[in-house]
Amino acid sequence: FAQICDDLNRSWNCRKVELSLRGKLEKEHVLFEGVNEKGDLLVRLENQERMSYTAAQVELLRELS
Repeated sequence: FAQICDDLNRSWNCRKVELSLRGKLEKEHVLFEGVNEKGDLLVRLENQERMSYTAAQVELLRELS
């Protein structure tokens, strides 16, 4: 998993994405910062706060153009 995680983080770091979390209706536009060694999604919110979410929390992650 470490190799996949490193490749993903290098390829996708600092991309704007749309994030939908399970149980929440609204979608957020966040900055993708990577995936940690546990597989948690690492993002930066519009207010610059850093957050992490488990795979079970994430409904949808989509790149914004």
